[in-house]
Amino acid sequence: MADKLTAVEARAAETVAALERCRSERAASERQLAAQLTELRVSQDELERQLAAERAALTAERSRTAALQEQVQERGRQLSHSQSVVESVTSQLSTPRTSPTPSLSRISFSSSMHELDSVFDSATPRASAGISLYDSVRAAAAGPGGASVVESLTSQLKQRDGEVAQLRSERADLELARQQLSAELARVSAQLETASEAGRRLQAQTAEYQQLQATYNALLQMYGEKAEESEELKLDLG
Repeated sequence: MADKLTAVEARAAETVAALERCRSERAASERQLAAQLTELRVSQDELERQLAAERAALTAERSRTAALQEQVQERGRQLSHSQSVVESVTSQLSTPRTSPTPSLSRISFSSSMHELDSVFDSATPRASAGISLYDSVRAAAAGPGGASVVESLTSQLKQRDGEVAQLRSERADLELARQQLSAELARVSAQLETASEAGRRLQAQTAEYQQLQATYNALLQMYGEKAEESEELKLDLG
C-alpha cells in the first residue's frame, strides 16, 4: 500500500510539474502573441494608409499626364497647320507679280494672314511676345518687303516648337514618375501581403494556444483526481 501511495504521489508531483510548465509556456505564448498582434495591426494600418496615398497620387499623375498629352497633341496640330500656312505665304511672297491687278495674290495673302491669326490666337498668349502674330505680319506687310514677314512667322513657329518640346519633356518626366509610383505600389502591396501572411500565422498560433489550454485543463482535472485518490489512500492507511 505504501508503494502504491508513493507511486501516486510521484505521479501527482509529475502532474504538478507539467502543469507549471504549461502555465509558464502559456504565459510566454500569451505575451508573444499579444506583442505580435499589436505589431501586425500597426504595420497593417500603416501599409493601408501608404497604399491609399500611393493610389491617390498615381491617379492624380495619370490625369495630369493625360491632360499634358492632349495639350501636346493640340500644339502639334496648331504647329503643323501654321507651318503649312507659312509655306503658302513664303511661296506667295517669292512669286513675282506679273499681273497688273493685285486681286488674286493680295486676297490669297490676306487670307493666309487671317488664317495664321486664328491659329495663334487660340494658343496660350505670351507676355514676352509683345504683339500678336497678326499685328507683326500686318506691320511687316505695310513695309517695303516681305522678308520680315517670314522672319516673324519663323520666330513664332520656333517659339511654338520650344513649347511643344517642353511639354513633351514634362510628359516624359510624368511617365517616369508614374512608373516609380507603380513600383512603389507593388512594393507596398507585397508588404501588405506579408502582413496578411503573418496574420494567418497568428491565427494558427492562437489555435495552438487553445489546444495547449485544453491540455492544461485536462492535466488539471487529472491532478484533482489523483489528489482525491491520494487522500482516500491516506484515510485507508490511517
